[in-house]
Amino acid sequence: MAAPARSDLGLTEPTVARLVGERLRAAGVRYVTGHPGGEVVDLIEGFRQAGLEFVLTRHETPAAFMAEAMASASGIPGVCLATLGPGATNLVTGVAQAYLDRAPLIAFTGQLPADRFEITTHQKLDLQALFAPVTKWQARVSPANAGDLTERALRVALRPRRGPVYLEVPSDVPRHAAPEAGYWVQYGVRRMAPEAMSAIDPGAAGAAANLLHESRRPLIVAGMDANDEVTSTRLVALAEEWSIPVIDSPKAKGVFPSDHPLFLGTIEMLGTGKLYELLASSDLVFMVGLDPVELDRDWTAPGKVVHVGIVPNDDRYYRDNVEIVGPIHEALDTIRSFCGTGTAKWTKAEVKKIRDEIKDRTLPWTAAELEKVK
Repeated sequence: MAAPARSDLGLTEPTVARLVGERLRAAGVRYVTGHPGGEVVDLIEGFRQAGLEFVLTRHETPAAFMAEAMASASGIPGVCLATLGPGATNLVTGVAQAYLDRAPLIAFTGQLPADRFEITTHQKLDLQALFAPVTKWQARVSPANAGDLTERALRVALRPRRGPVYLEVPSDVPRHAAPEAGYWVQYGVRRMAPEAMSAIDPGAAGAAANLLHESRRPLIVAGMDANDEVTSTRLVALAEEWSIPVIDSPKAKGVFPSDHPLFLGTIEMLGTGKLYELLASSDLVFMVGLDPVELDRDWTAPGKVVHVGIVPNDDRYYRDNVEIVGPIHEALDTIRSFCGTGTAKWTKAEVKKIRDEIKDRTLPWTAAELEKVK
């Protein structure tokens, strides 16, 4: 049975722009950053009607940077917007940043009307081709596909590894009536369900546990894919049970408390030389949610590696001996279940000595020297 039209329910037919805005809001989006042009004013108005706040920027590039920052901080896709032509090209740099930083982002730009695209030259660019190298997916919005396309864009942006998608909106499309709207009226605008991840392989988890038992000086490197509260609790538990020092990556800061006695520092930040020396001397490294996009030098450490991540180790930045793919907190729980009672791999004194050495390398003044200055 076909869903009734909004007019049959005594409601005004919503525009494409409003329907897209409602789908974004249902996914948790609250802000759209951008710099407007005549070709996207109807899109901005539809977003306003859907309850999204438009944040005006002086230039398109910072609009994308702002959206990327909000996405990285919240986990909710950021949304940015620009007009066609040079406005769209200005957006590219910020979108590329989101692509490199694995931030879920939806970038909208205007485009010439579909019926004029082949016969117009003013500000005409193949924008899908332009954004293709720095986005996970590109598509053109039409009145017939607006709602479904927006939902797919949200899923693709959030699918591991996260990243930006690009939606091209011909300037005449936002104000059109949305044929899909009747469905959303009848069944309600639902919050998008997350995609399921693969179950943890117990054989791989057992192999990782065996390597941990056999190791003498293991280390943990925690990355951006592990940066959530649930995973953090499991990471702390594993480190404490076996007294394993932890290094984090720049985008994983906070996943392991920086004031914890087992925390050593952040790789690719101050003291990174010492951290790489330490990794080179370790016989086992647990890569927990690490995305190599954050690392700025080749991996040369000779020790064994356990890859624990939401995606397979296809980057081959490092060679792993065991690969465990799936929800990271579940992987850590499964490894711990195979480990049994932990035995300390490092003493507190050993870890403190390394922490002090890193401080000595990175702090330009000692406490005594500062006191003399006072």
